[in-house]
Amino acid sequence: MPETEISQKKVLVIANLFHASPRIPRILKRLPALGWSPTVITPKVEYGMGRVFNAPPQEFERLGIRVVEAGVGRPYESVKNEGSAPIYRGFGKRFAERIEGQGGNRMNRLIDKYYWRAYLTLNFPDVERRWKADALGAAEELLSKERFDLILSSSSPIITHIICNEIKAKHGIPWIAEYRDLWTLNHNYQLGPIMRIFDRRLETRTMRNSNALVTVTDDLAGRLREMFPGMDVHSIPTGFDRDEMPGKVPLTKTFTMTFTGQFYRDGQDPNKVLDCVSELIDEKAVERKRMKIRFYGPVSTALQRYAEQKGMDDVLTQHGVITREDAMLRQRESQVLLFMNWELSDKGTTSLKLIEYFLAERPVLLTGGVSDNLIAKTVIRTGAGKVAVSKNEIKAAIQEYYLEYMDRGEVSFKGIKGEIEKFDSKYSAETYAQIMYSATKSARTT
Repeated sequence: MPETEISQKKVLVIANLFHASPRIPRILKRLPALGWSPTVITPKVEYGMGRVFNAPPQEFERLGIRVVEAGVGRPYESVKNEGSAPIYRGFGKRFAERIEGQGGNRMNRLIDKYYWRAYLTLNFPDVERRWKADALGAAEELLSKERFDLILSSSSPIITHIICNEIKAKHGIPWIAEYRDLWTLNHNYQLGPIMRIFDRRLETRTMRNSNALVTVTDDLAGRLREMFPGMDVHSIPTGFDRDEMPGKVPLTKTFTMTFTGQFYRDGQDPNKVLDCVSELIDEKAVERKRMKIRFYGPVSTALQRYAEQKGMDDVLTQHGVITREDAMLRQRESQVLLFMNWELSDKGTTSLKLIEYFLAERPVLLTGGVSDNLIAKTVIRTGAGKVAVSKNEIKAAIQEYYLEYMDRGEVSFKGIKGEIEKFDSKYSAETYAQIMYSATKSARTT
């Protein structure tokens, strides 16, 4: 730990808390005990969203975080509603749902891809660029009254970095920039190859002025070091918060496999699990009446129709979006937690959902994708569950879990405590505090 200071240092954080939660609040809540007093400038917090999964918490004062609400942000759903291709609105939406259920996903993806490319280009460099003036105004007002030792930006949205770059240029305050997602190196970059050239120049000009870069995995940190040779780059994993862990709840009496959150049809395939369970039922390897597959999150028309086609609509239930607290309870009571691995994904990315699953202390079944990406390696290293890529592997894993359930009345969690504890947010906060102290010291000596 850094040496004790006479008084707490002050950090000014520029972040949209709807995007940056739960990572940023989990880290910031622990900083006061580590010698840092955080103030966050964020778009107006819609407190009605506070109970939605991964929305920012409401009790900022209790967490020791001062929040300054400046302007109005654009949460993902409002951007999606505004920016979606016309096929996803009105009659077009109903038509899209119909062709989605009939295998027309490719057409939908193509329309969506090029509409979003045009939409994002028109809003370059960021769909939240209009928030910049509000955030800078709030920052200037604070800086006119008090001194801050450090500024910190967390993206996405990338406009947070552009804001902090301007603050540093004017006030000379040391700056740490965090990439929760990469900018132009993002595997899901949507602006196309020509705009990437201009965007890369903007990223290079902006980020070169920061004192340190932080990201969420070692692989992503390595890519940033290649892009910014000589810069101070750190990897701090996203962690869970044991304060949020629900108490003991009874496990379901049926063999229940649960998925919480949103899945993405472009990269994740829930059909594999339905196919495997259907075959196991037909083979009488499992009993239909004991099997339950539950999805909590946005309802998928295509998944429902596929279940009906397979005669599995009595096994699969989509419950829709629920509160964060309810989602954690549903995880905690489940025999097995489902996670569909990315079929065509960047091998260096991880998932907040997987980290949340660790907190539930229930076995994970990771299906599809590849066995050597970071998500799969994390499941294996922590002993949190099984990795099953092919359908035969998925069937074997489900059957093994089911046989344990039939023998013992429940499926046991065999996670390796020492490995899982590495994802506790208290360790993330301690590492962050050390980097923050180093950034302020190096700034004083240059």
